[in-house]
Parts: sequence; C-alpha cells; structure tokens
Amino acid sequence: MKNRTFFIYILAFFLSIIFHMAFPVTAMEFPSGPYDVGTQIYDWTDHERLETYGDEAGTNLRKIKVQAWYPANTVEGFEQLPWIPEGRVVSRKLARTFYFPPFMLDQSEEVLSNSYLKAPVLSQDKGYPVVVLSHGWSGFRTLHSDLGELLASHGFIVLGIDHTYGAPVVVFENGEEVSIDGEALPGRDDPDFLKYAEVFINTYAEDISFVLDVITDSDGNQMDEALRSLLDLNKIGLLGHSTGGGAGVKVAAMDPRVRGIMGLDPWVEPLSNNIVKKETTASYLFLRSEEWKGHKNDVNLCEVLNNNNQAELFQIQGTTHVDFTMIYMYSPMTSVVGLTGSLDRDRFEEIQETFVLEFFESSLQGLQRDYGDYLEDNYPEVFRVPSVKNQ
Repeated sequence: MKNRTFFIYILAFFLSIIFHMAFPVTAMEFPSGPYDVGTQIYDWTDHERLETYGDEAGTNLRKIKVQAWYPANTVEGFEQLPWIPEGRVVSRKLARTFYFPPFMLDQSEEVLSNSYLKAPVLSQDKGYPVVVLSHGWSGFRTLHSDLGELLASHGFIVLGIDHTYGAPVVVFENGEEVSIDGEALPGRDDPDFLKYAEVFINTYAEDISFVLDVITDSDGNQMDEALRSLLDLNKIGLLGHSTGGGAGVKVAAMDPRVRGIMGLDPWVEPLSNNIVKKETTASYLFLRSEEWKGHKNDVNLCEVLNNNNQAELFQIQGTTHVDFTMIYMYSPMTSVVGLTGSLDRDRFEEIQETFVLEFFESSLQGLQRDYGDYLEDNYPEVFRVPSVKNQ
C-alpha cells in the first residue's frame, strides 16, 4: 500500500511538471513604442438598434464592451491590469470551445498586461489617430491586446470591442455574463450557412459603426471626456481578425469616416456584391495566412482588391488562421497540435507588428512609405499576392 501511494505521488508530481510546461504562465511582450500605456473599459448600449441574439432579441438593448488603450502621461501608482481582466470566467468559457477540462487555461488569469487602469492620458496639442479593433468568431478583445498596446505605445488610441454573442463570454460591469450564441453561426453543412453568416457579420459591422458614432457624438457621455477630447476624428482606422476584419471591410465601404482598414485573414465571404465591389477612398491592407490560401473567402477578397486602387494583400508562409491571435499565450504547444503554423512565433510577431505600424502610420499619419517592398525585402516569409483569382 505504501509503495502504491508513493507511486501515485510521484506520478502526480511528474504530471504536474508536464502540465506546467504545456500550459505555463507566459509574460506578455513589452510594447516597442516610447509611451506608457493606459487603459479604460466601458459598457456601451446601443438604444437605436434591435438586438438579434439571446434573451434580449428584439429589444433596443444591444450591449457591447469596449476597452481603450492609449498613451499615458504616467502609470506610477495605477493598477497594472491583467491580460484578461475578467480572468477565469473567460478562460473557462474558452476552454470549453476547445473541449478542454474547464481548469486547463486557468493560468491565464495570472498573466499581466502592460496597461494601467485609468492612468491619465498624455495630453498634446493635436489629437491621436484612432484605431477600432475587432475580434473574430469565438475571439475576444484581449486576444488582440498585444496590437492594442503596440499602437498605443506609438501614439494611437485603440478601441477594442467585445462583440456580444460572438465572444466566448462578455462580462459586464454589473456582473452579467453573456455567453456566445452557438446558433448564430451554424456549420457549413447548413444550407442557410451564408444567410446566417451575413446577419452575423452585419452585427459586428453595426457594433463598429456604433463605436464610431459614440466617439464622434459631441454630446455623448459614454466615454471619459479627457480621453475623447484627444481623439483625432479625421484619422480613423479599423483593424480586425476574421469576422472582425470582414465587418471592417463593410464599414469602410459605407462610412467615409474610415481612412484605412487592415484585415487579418478578413472573412469577407458573407459580404454582398455591392459591398465587395464598391470603390472607396480608404486604404486597404490584408494579411492572409498560408492556411487560408484557396479558401472560398478568396472570391470576395479578390473583388475588394480589384475594385480599390489602395488595396494590397500579403501572404505569410508557415501560418494558420489562429496565428493572428494571442492563442500562443496559453501554451507553447499550439504549433505541435496544429493550432498555429510552423513559422517561429517571435518571427511572426515581428512581421505582424511591423505591418500594423507601417500601415497605420502611412494611412492615418500620412507618413509616405512603401511598406510592401520593405517587408518583402526583409522578410522572405512574406510575399505580395497580386490577385487571388484561381488560387
């Protein structure tokens, strides 16, 4: 009996070591810009739009969560926010989407961001360019907070959205938890898949438009006035992954307030012809993973490229659709199990961050750079796609 008990203790010890190696507490990369990063979190309600999903469907109560990242005057004495402020509630919902035991991603609640809650915004004579950040299906706002912090550290104000019913769970300030609506986006084998997808991506697009309305409303009171007063509303850009990227394309096609849209594997397949064929004055930059080459998405992506002179597409070799998120924070084993690609993670981050900064500094700040040639010359893993037809 003693030998058996000893064996169980030894086995538990080694399993614990293996678990912590597979799911370590990973530190977030420090953003490269010269500014410290402040953050604020808001619950916003759109009373002009009917909710499509959940118990409040049909009511004028479309609620979303928005997190702002911005240059801070000082961070001393302010709370360093966790990477996922809602902690275990989000990680356990996410674990279920991967069919993991609920506790398996709990270590993420120990990860700190590089952002400080309610730190004062750094005042300056002119406003900061604005980037609205939108996640994909089953993503969430802080799954892209590396890009939010990156841009804020370089002099942008970023507004990241939690798209209710599209995120694993959205936790509002009053404690209400709203889980993802699995029926909002059925499987591709459903004959009405694209009809559902169009409604869903339109919901994301309307969320983005609502954020733009809030920040441009001079009488609005849903945002801290000191921060809102430093938004340069003549320099608005959109950044989105998957569904968030496709929704951004729709908003850019319809809203002249948008000067630039960057999509990370933007899912434009559900968009209507009048959207993907519309010529606009906005700049478009799309990054495509190697996994999505030849995807049905390429048909509409081609239309956007061919109908806009300021539109470019680049492919990053050795990547998957999930590489454009921070899923790597949960485990270094993501490439082993096929979630992420073969490209070294640090190398990918360098490429992605360079693209993001170069594009928004060019499209919003007016800094004239041929970032395409620069990136192709310096990163052989990247190549410009002249057209996506017949690929």
